[in-house]
Amino acid sequence: MFTIIEEYKRFRKVTFYTLRYEDSEFSETDKFIERFMNDENYNVDLDEIFYQINDIGENSGAEQKYFRHEGKAEALPSKWSENRLRLYCIRLTDNIVILANGGIKSSQTAQDSRDLSMKFHFANKAAHEINKCINEGQIRINVGLSSLEGESELYL
Repeated sequence: MFTIIEEYKRFRKVTFYTLRYEDSEFSETDKFIERFMNDENYNVDLDEIFYQINDIGENSGAEQKYFRHEGKAEALPSKWSENRLRLYCIRLTDNIVILANGGIKSSQTAQDSRDLSMKFHFANKAAHEINKCINEGQIRINVGLSSLEGESELYL
């Protein structure tokens, strides 16, 4: 099955992309938001992630220090947060980030968290494939436009 990389939201300093399965109407990021948007148990956690995306996009840029290192991928919110949610992403440059899916961190590690394990592995596999496509020239980073060019479909 193909996974499509598509632009999600463009800010002053960062362009965020997302991943969407070819047979799905909704992106992985939209699925994450939809799942927690109306759950009052996670309102504060989700709001913090939204705040960080907006702040990174408009003000600071996607510097490594704003992300949690999660194997080949990253996650939001930053490592200083007590947030119970994780939104996986692939930080390509200070101006380009690909958002994936996420969930509830219920164990010491994401791999041991029942809700996160598959999303963690998907984000890491996607990060590996995207970086491979960049190295082989199938995907190109346009630094001046903060955009991705070339192949937008990955077989994951």
